[in-house]
Amino acid sequence: MVPTVNSRAADSAITIVRGSALSRACYRDILAILEHNWQNADPYFDDFVRVMRNCADDMLVRLSDGQIDGVLRTKVIRSCGSPLTMPRTFEELVGPYWSRRDWYSDTRVLVDLTKRDGASGVASSLIAASLRLFREPNMVTFSPEDRAALHSRFGGYPVGRIENGRPRHHSPNVVLMCYRGFSSDPPPRWSRPAA
Repeated sequence: MVPTVNSRAADSAITIVRGSALSRACYRDILAILEHNWQNADPYFDDFVRVMRNCADDMLVRLSDGQIDGVLRTKVIRSCGSPLTMPRTFEELVGPYWSRRDWYSDTRVLVDLTKRDGASGVASSLIAASLRLFREPNMVTFSPEDRAALHSRFGGYPVGRIENGRPRHHSPNVVLMCYRGFSSDPPPRWSRPAA
């Protein structure tokens, strides 16, 4: 069973579902929202069916009165609870067609939150739903620097900065905004046991 979150806001019925709960017929609507905002910043739109096959379960979609008006794409990785281990670029984070998978992942990365033009309350509802529905002990954003203030409003705080992490974005530097977890200490280094 796929978890959903239902609420009523401004006389609209709001439902949030995982992308994997939607039929393939909805992919065109999701792509239309994403492409409008990110067509020059995401290199993986050329095979969107493959993108959905690989990452739809890590995606939250907001429907307002049955119409898709927001998408939150996320990624699970292993970070050992430290921002120092985060991938340095968008491509390294998501991998071709968002297929990169880390064994024993411990961190949920909010990679991209996009709304339909004119929609309101999308960020607050999708971020709140992600905190409830995703259970990884660490949750952080891979957020363009010009979007960091948005995450601050919803409880995120900066834990790192990556120069040119999204080189095709008009704001290429990335700010890592933490919503939960992420110790302030660097992860322990692996060392060989003494003989």
